[in-house]
Amino acid sequence: MLGTALVEVTAKPHTGCINFVRRYGVDAQRFVGSDVGRRHRLRGIYVRIITDGTAGVGDLATKVNATG
Repeated sequence: MLGTALVEVTAKPHTGCINFVRRYGVDAQRFVGSDVGRRHRLRGIYVRIITDGTAGVGDLATKVNATG
């Protein structure tokens, strides 16, 4: 759950862009793109909306079982 929306974390990796490099530098890009960085998804995640709802700054993300 993200706010009141039910979302699913996708397997698609979030990869860095030129803006990330400009903001944080090449060393940071290399680290988040390393095996450790990818394993821990340091660049972030993509989610798919299962049931719509609302989410805002400060809302909690909570894990729910696939069965509900």
